[in-house]
Amino acid sequence: IWDKTHASVGSRVAAYFPVPVTSPSPHRTGPARQQMKLFYGRVAGYQAPSKKGARDQLYRVQYDDGDVEDLDEKQLKEALARAQNK
Repeated sequence: IWDKTHASVGSRVAAYFPVPVTSPSPHRTGPARQQMKLFYGRVAGYQAPSKKGARDQLYRVQYDDGDVEDLDEKQLKEALARAQNK
């Protein structure tokens, strides 16, 4: 069950994801090239640790493009910092 009242809910985050690069030539062969693009979102929910003392809590992030991802605490801290630095 996702807690939507946790202090982290609503916090702005940012993460890089690979996106395909469109080629100027329709005759290009081989694998599609990719580049990293920065996406922004917000923490939408928090899931408490599975048991006392466990560090397996999760943070559900919904990105502005509609994608959803669950982050652990380390990943969340990185995403929060990345959003503040941009």
